[in-house]
Amino acid sequence: MNFSFQNIHVFAELEKETEDFKHYKLDEVKGRYDSNFLEFKVIPTLYQFQDAERYLKQFHRFRGTTIFEVCFSNR
Repeated sequence: MNFSFQNIHVFAELEKETEDFKHYKLDEVKGRYDSNFLEFKVIPTLYQFQDAERYLKQFHRFRGTTIFEVCFSNR
């Protein structure tokens, strides 16, 4: 059996979904990388990645958190 990101349970809530990515978060564990991350649906262009980075920086700055994870998946 081959394992991939699709086999991993996502211990987080879907915060936002766009055509490019899904943003998962779990306020109860703000410092846990695997519960606060961005999952790209496709490999982004540099502009799309920078745009998502700006969104995440603003999102986390507003909530007082400083970490996030980025994943590239084919779910």
